[in-house]
Amino acid sequence: MRTFVGAAAVLTALSLPAQAGTATGKVAALQVDGSHVIVSVAGPVASRATCNVGNGFAADAGSALGQAVNQTATAVQGTEFKVTVVGSGSCTVTPGFEDVVSLGVTTNR
Repeated sequence: MRTFVGAAAVLTALSLPAQAGTATGKVAALQVDGSHVIVSVAGPVASRATCNVGNGFAADAGSALGQAVNQTATAVQGTEFKVTVVGSGSCTVTPGFEDVVSLGVTTNR
C-alpha cells in the first residue's frame, strides 16, 4: 500500500481523546457551505465520538485545514483512492459532525 499525504491536509494533534473517531474508505459525500466543509467516508467510523451523530467529519472552510480537506476530498472523490480521516473527539465546528484533526489519502497499487 502506498500512502500519499498532503502536507497541508495532515495535521496531527499531540494527544487525542479516547473517543476520537477514525474512518477509512472512499469519499462518500462532500458538503461545502461557505463556512464548513463536511466529509463522509464510505464505511464505519471507528471509536466515533458520541457527538458525531452525522457519521462525518467537519472543518472550518476558512482555515488552512478546511481548505486542504476540501481540496483533497474533491480531488479523490469518485476515484479508487481512499482517505483516512481522524477526528478530535469533539464537534465544535458543526454540531453533529466530529472535528477533523487529519486527513490522508491512500491507495493499493
